[in-house]
Amino acid sequence: MTATARKKRSAILGTGAGIAVIGGGLATIWPTGSKNLPDTLPSLDTCRVIEVVDGDTLHANCDGLKTITIRLFGADAPEMNQPSGPMARVALGTLLVGQNLTIQPIEKDKYGRLVAQLSTSAYPSIERRQIETGLSWWSPQYAPNSRDLRLAEDTARAAKRGLWAMPAPIPPWQWRKSH
Repeated sequence: MTATARKKRSAILGTGAGIAVIGGGLATIWPTGSKNLPDTLPSLDTCRVIEVVDGDTLHANCDGLKTITIRLFGADAPEMNQPSGPMARVALGTLLVGQNLTIQPIEKDKYGRLVAQLSTSAYPSIERRQIETGLSWWSPQYAPNSRDLRLAEDTARAAKRGLWAMPAPIPPWQWRKSH
């Protein structure tokens, strides 16, 4: 493994229970004009992914001026203290490291995060990729009309990928209620 590869791997995996730091990825924000977009949506053109918090959330720094929190639309990854949670975070980091992103804002959630669809040249839907590899659930509560995400989850379940290889995976919305 080259020094650069080791450095990237270390950045993705992080140490202990810390946040994985991702560098090198640029993002382009393409506002959709939705009235539900947050007031704080940057009017800047590029953002750099700086942290992957978990399997469905990241931080991006926009032109070095403002850090925004982005949550993947329609995906709900296991919590970090839940089985598969750390694996989902590492997988999201691997998808994003060094990639140019397109961010399509959807809305602001109740925690003030920008909910958005993300894509790279390699993956037209980062949220779909997390779901189809079995590292996230499709969230029918927040994306009830997303046939694409529902089919991605059905495919992962049938193939027993990721968390679907476990005997009885607990959805994160149930895990949060009991933990």
